Amino acid sequence: MRFWLTIRRSGWFEPSAIGSLFPFPFAWQAWAIMAAFIAAIAASVVLHGEAAWLTRILLCIGYIAFGVATYE
Repeated sequence: MRFWLTIRRSGWFEPSAIGSLFPFPFAWQAWAIMAAFIAAIAASVVLHGEAAWLTRILLCIGYIAFGVATYE
């Protein structure tokens, strides 16, 4: 609960200017989170079949949810 209250409305991400689904990084913390997200997506290439797709979908959902939770 304390973690949630710390990140909520922290201003790390902001809505994308072009209206895309993915939150745009604003602060350095968000850029680090985005780099970790891209690295995790790239690392999922070693998985095969359904596990790979499920991992990528869950990573995308998690990134979007975390980004929206930290909107200013």
